[in-house]
Amino acid sequence: MESLVEISKKLTGQVTTTSIKVAQAFDKEHKNVLRDIDNLISHDLSGGLALFEHTPYIHPQNGQTYRCFEMNEHAFILLVMGYTGDRAIRLKVKYMTAFNQMKALLSSDEYIFSRAIELAAKRLEEKAQIIKQLEETTKTQEIIIKEQASDVTYVKEVLQAKNAWTITTIAKELDMTANKLNKTLCDLSIQYKRDDHYVLHSKYNGNGYTKTKTHTYVNSLGETNTNIQTTWTESGRNFIHNLIKKFNGQGVARLAQ
Repeated sequence: MESLVEISKKLTGQVTTTSIKVAQAFDKEHKNVLRDIDNLISHDLSGGLALFEHTPYIHPQNGQTYRCFEMNEHAFILLVMGYTGDRAIRLKVKYMTAFNQMKALLSSDEYIFSRAIELAAKRLEEKAQIIKQLEETTKTQEIIIKEQASDVTYVKEVLQAKNAWTITTIAKELDMTANKLNKTLCDLSIQYKRDDHYVLHSKYNGNGYTKTKTHTYVNSLGETNTNIQTTWTESGRNFIHNLIKKFNGQGVARLAQ
């Protein structure tokens, strides 16, 4: 047989029953019990001692949500006060006995000890979750730091190398965009594009105009990738400046001849 009362999970430290249990025990329709509760709530004369907690539930068969109330001992007494008859009196006594027994259990050393263990276990579980979240955050930060470290190495070794000029820097000196300068150098048959980087034609390849470095880095997936970066030496920079001056004066067609 289902217990008439229980230790509430919502009303901390309270022994409670529900409107559904009351309706079943006193052989009443649940909607009528809800009506009586609504009436008591609207005319609260208990000075706050009677606690009714709205606890709607989802019916397992049709999936619809229905009203239900959880109530403490004072609320129960007010609710069933008007229920009459020999059977109602016996049920009231039975309920009062159940309330008293459960309250005695709440104050017993055994329950207090078991509750303390339960709370300690819950807090340990919460701390374990926090530690897990921190570990995941730390792993993410390690990946970010590793990627940033690769970027720093990339800047130091390639972009900031002594006497190394990027095509973007040279293009700015010439009041051009990097794309336009690269296209011009291709049109003049100075370089050509291979894969995702530019390579000098063999005619200019041995003149010390460029430096090429392969940069190795680890992406966010932990995969090792490489990136080829071509920079121009000081002589290469001067070569481009002189070439563009001639280009501006003669045009691509004549200069390429």
